[in-house]
Amino acid sequence: MNKIIALGVFMVALIIAALSQSDCKCDIGVFLKDVNGNCQGKIKDIQIADIPENCIEVYSSPALYLDISECSATNVTVGLFPNSKCTVAVKKESIECGKCSTITDPQNNLTFALSPTCGDSIY
Repeated sequence: MNKIIALGVFMVALIIAALSQSDCKCDIGVFLKDVNGNCQGKIKDIQIADIPENCIEVYSSPALYLDISECSATNVTVGLFPNSKCTVAVKKESIECGKCSTITDPQNNLTFALSPTCGDSIY
């Protein structure tokens, strides 16, 4: 009986751990350019809550969608997709939180910058 209770407590702990890791608190700013490590010309602000199960449009022409596949207190991994289905990524990038990173999409001849803000302090 004690083994069954211990197994139940262990399973509940695993579920809680999995749910807490998926609770990513990040914002990603989309900017026109990166000038010496500083993002300039903010065009969009994306919160992780905006992307519950599908990706969000960054540009409409040419079509470019963004999905956050992983995030932590130190970095965010984003995928860029050519359509809203977000099945085959054009590019995946891991971006350090607080840093401005230039993203190029040669297929669509686009260059822009992303800057994530991560952690509990943003909400």
